[in-house]
Amino acid sequence: MIRNCVEVTRSRNAGWSFRSGVLLALTSLVFFGSGSSSLEAQEQRKLRHILVANENVANKLMAAAKAGTDFKAMARRYSLDVGTKILGGDLDWVSPGQMEPEFSRAAFDIPEVGGFTTCKTRYGWHVIQFVEIRGAEKPKPPVDQPKDTPPVKPEADEAGSDAAKKPIPVDPMADRNDDLGWEVSFSDRTYSPGDDIQFTIRVTNRTDGELQVLDPKLWPLGMVVRYQFGRMNVPVVYPGDVTKIEFRNEMIPAGGKIQRSYSLKDYLGFEEMWPIVRVIWRGDILFNRLEELKVNGSFIDDPEKARSRWRFYRSEEANFNQLPMVKTGDRWFLCLFSSGRTWIEIDPQSYSPLREWIINDVREAKWDRVALDVISGQGIFFGLVDRGSATGVPSDKPVDRSKPLEGLTRGDFVALPTKLSDGTIGYGKRFGIVLDGSARQFNGGMKIGRVVLEEGDPIKRIEGRKRAQQDSQITLALAWPESLLPERTAKSIEEGTVAPAKKKVDPEIDQGQTGEKPGVSLNPPGVSAKNPKPVEPTLQKPAPVQKEQKPAPVALKPLPTVFMETDNGSFLIRLYEDEAPNTVAHFIHLVENGFYDGKNFHRKVQTGSSKGFIQGGSPDGTSAGVLDYTIRDEPSAKRPAKIYSLVMARHHTRPNSASSQFLIALDNLSYLNGTYTVFGEIISGQKSAMRLSEGSKIKRITVRNKRDRDYTFEKYAPK
Repeated sequence: MIRNCVEVTRSRNAGWSFRSGVLLALTSLVFFGSGSSSLEAQEQRKLRHILVANENVANKLMAAAKAGTDFKAMARRYSLDVGTKILGGDLDWVSPGQMEPEFSRAAFDIPEVGGFTTCKTRYGWHVIQFVEIRGAEKPKPPVDQPKDTPPVKPEADEAGSDAAKKPIPVDPMADRNDDLGWEVSFSDRTYSPGDDIQFTIRVTNRTDGELQVLDPKLWPLGMVVRYQFGRMNVPVVYPGDVTKIEFRNEMIPAGGKIQRSYSLKDYLGFEEMWPIVRVIWRGDILFNRLEELKVNGSFIDDPEKARSRWRFYRSEEANFNQLPMVKTGDRWFLCLFSSGRTWIEIDPQSYSPLREWIINDVREAKWDRVALDVISGQGIFFGLVDRGSATGVPSDKPVDRSKPLEGLTRGDFVALPTKLSDGTIGYGKRFGIVLDGSARQFNGGMKIGRVVLEEGDPIKRIEGRKRAQQDSQITLALAWPESLLPERTAKSIEEGTVAPAKKKVDPEIDQGQTGEKPGVSLNPPGVSAKNPKPVEPTLQKPAPVQKEQKPAPVALKPLPTVFMETDNGSFLIRLYEDEAPNTVAHFIHLVENGFYDGKNFHRKVQTGSSKGFIQGGSPDGTSAGVLDYTIRDEPSAKRPAKIYSLVMARHHTRPNSASSQFLIALDNLSYLNGTYTVFGEIISGQKSAMRLSEGSKIKRITVRNKRDRDYTFEKYAPK
């Protein structure tokens, strides 16, 4: 269930004083109660909760909270409510009768703001924190407490804010059985529309004896699937008539494992694109659904005992996202979770390869748990860890790191130049949010977007944490296409207008520095931070390209992509048409004619510590296989043979001998640089590529998108 509440306020200084509280309280507890009294007249309480399986753990967590342990941190770690745990257990504002009766009574019986209690509902045990009150007189302190005694303060908003308080240790596995370990995993983290989303459920026997488990065909019925900020508790169905299927138990030897793979669409009955889908597996949910489906339980020995034992089995969370391809002109937004939510629109007209790179990195969770570096009054910066490959996109023009980036205003989002791991200068490893457009840290950068909305005043809070010498990080980053934005968020972005920003001196940020608070939207063309015009800027869709304008250079147009499906998984490939136009045209020609469909990877080479490469695409299934012609080599210094590259196979002593065979680099193959043609790179589904082995079959390759031109190629040496 989603409860949205939008609050828009305007302060004297406008700019980032725009507040949109799109408060998304995700919880399976909410139901529609009777009564329609006004929210203004009715008491409401702001609550947080942690859901656990038994009273013992609930009491330990409450004791830890009373001793000063960060409640939100404990919720993120221990709560079984997947929908609210990432929000630190936040339930937002709750009215009497809005929750389960037991929960509502317990929550509204807490006498003081900052107090705690526990209760039991049909979902399990809850630890409840009373954070704030509105719409009624605040609770009075106990009689034996002086009137001027301040109420107990709730814990700080961020973990680690009070290092002096020592947390009480809580066993995270105390609400679970230890004899069987359950895991849920997906074949990849990112999927495109139409992909077959495969998941695996694995159980491990952690004991010294043999154990019995229910039929693996039933395991997916224990999944809890939640489209965060969207669908809650998506119904899971069984793909078939359970009354006509004979089920049987299986035995797991001591220390043994059983795992089965499934297709998600078989159990959800639908497929929907979304930035993040969270999944856990629970034994109690499995038995509930067996009962709902009226499964014949005669194969279960002592069903009541089994149900009691299985109710405490559960997995850790797994998640994935399924989103459309990035296309020129489409609007994409980034949502950064850090002391609130910061929404950034990536400029649709920005450098296309970098735009695609950023969105792909966010989808791959490479921005999650990345530390923020705050330079007071100048900018908020963060950098990504180089994991051994060229983490970024080479610049399309010379970069002068000493040259200031003109026209920057507070709120702009900038990609900063860095040396990539392949030795080139490019972008994609470090970024910054502008607080002062004249800050030299942005020299040589590339403006690629702008902050368009804040929820919870994150920028101010991050700056405040810096002044308090506390660290900040991006806990979660999501990529949102405009078509999937939550309705109220989209409305807040599109309709949010503010007065023009004015310069002011903020001594709390940096004495002696002049800073400007911008609006929530991109500045209109021609309006600078230093000379604002008396108009109200609004977030607008990019102006259409005028006919008299010159077309964008080919290098800035989206590169072609193809989707390869194998019996070991699927992956998306970007083709380097700019550096290898003839090779790419030839490859697309073969793909569109179905040449590769059904062919095998016939050769895998590993040397020493290198993972080497895997080779496929042969007409006859051997390394000697060749078409009746070859094509010209197109090596490029811009495209080294790095991990996940696609390289044309050729005779090592005969130039221009490439035909249809290609290699997928499973490691860096620098010895091929300058001689072999690198014509593509796997940009999604890399794990599937690493699983390829000799004999793996290409089911099919399809062209996802290509440029608006004829893909004709030139043969080099017809036989």
